[in-house]
Amino acid sequence: MRIITVSGAGSGIGKTALTVFLLSRLNGYAAIKVSASGFFTRVTDSPEVIEEEGKDTALMKRAGASHVVLVQGPPEDINETLPVAMSLVGDVPGVIIEGNSPLKALRPDTAYFVIGADGDIKPGADEALSMADVVVVNADAPSSELIKKIREFNPKADITTFEALRTSLASQP
Repeated sequence: MRIITVSGAGSGIGKTALTVFLLSRLNGYAAIKVSASGFFTRVTDSPEVIEEEGKDTALMKRAGASHVVLVQGPPEDINETLPVAMSLVGDVPGVIIEGNSPLKALRPDTAYFVIGADGDIKPGADEALSMADVVVVNADAPSSELIKKIREFNPKADITTFEALRTSLASQP
């Protein structure tokens, strides 16, 4: 099973938009949404939870995910919760896992990191940036300052924009 992760610099940066786009292009892939919660731990694929209107998991399902699992819990519990979530996705060609903490528990085939034009990175997200294979800038074009900042954390990652990625993937069969 192929594993793709989508992490990001902060909330509202475009992780779900990228996840939804990838799911629309990758037939049969499942999705796992990982959300940090300090109050409780939950791993669920309940349709009542997954398909709740306005939630990221509902967007993932509508984008074509074969199965969607929600993981909520403290980031330090990811080594216990992620295997449970993976067991729920079934026999699929791949899974897209959205969230920063999964990178601490596995090494994906491809790791995407989404960052804004301002280059702001929430505490702890710099580790995900340093592990990314592809950095997607949610802007028309990354500034030279932003490219320099990305390179400080990750000298090897490919850097692209949403539009360039969409164009590139849309042209593939």
